Amino acid sequence: MFENVISEKRITSPSKLFEHISGGYYFSKDEDGQFLYCNNNLIQLFNLNGLHELKNKTDFSVLRGDIASKCRKEDLEVMDTELGYENKENLIIDLSGQEYHFTTTKIPLRNINGKVIGVEGWMFLSNDSVPKMKPFNPFESSLEFLEKNYDKKITIEILANRAHMSKSTFSRKFNETYDMSPLVYIKKYRLRKACELLKQGIDISSVTNKCGFCDQSHFTKAFRSCIGVTPKEYQRLNI
Repeated sequence: MFENVISEKRITSPSKLFEHISGGYYFSKDEDGQFLYCNNNLIQLFNLNGLHELKNKTDFSVLRGDIASKCRKEDLEVMDTELGYENKENLIIDLSGQEYHFTTTKIPLRNINGKVIGVEGWMFLSNDSVPKMKPFNPFESSLEFLEKNYDKKITIEILANRAHMSKSTFSRKFNETYDMSPLVYIKKYRLRKACELLKQGIDISSVTNKCGFCDQSHFTKAFRSCIGVTPKEYQRLNI
């Protein structure tokens, strides 16, 4: 594994060699989990038009929420311990529900002074397997509705109806699939969108309304409970 040449203020792209190794998926991310670089194989895997669509975005932009959270936890552990790992079996599930089984190597990303400032990794599809056909996702219509209407009031009944299930069946099956209740999923989705808006410098009151929270007090409490800081502190740290 080659590490990028990184100074305090400038990040150079990896060697073009990464574009010519068949079947390899390369990525590097900064300490906030934002992508710095990935090769064309990874861009094509996520059906993107170029690096610009992924650069400065996080795993939450391309992976299912629970998988993105797991990847972020791994990244933090690699940076904290300054130890990587080799040839670990990882399951990746994108936002469409497509599953990929990878053998992954991940190491700390360092600047020219040796300070850890992110992670980089290299992945291969396990056993040279071809990605499976997209599995049927009974929640696809419900999640699409959430993506388009997260700024509005959303009830379990509405989501259950779109999945053609009863409220109780929908809640049970959703929890089994995503390891969280529909209400928690909705809240986390709204908070993820809130983070994106706060990074753009949008005022907290507007973010509260745009993300479907009933009032700013409720939004601040939910944000601090999940993210660990208040919206104001998050915005100050990320602008």
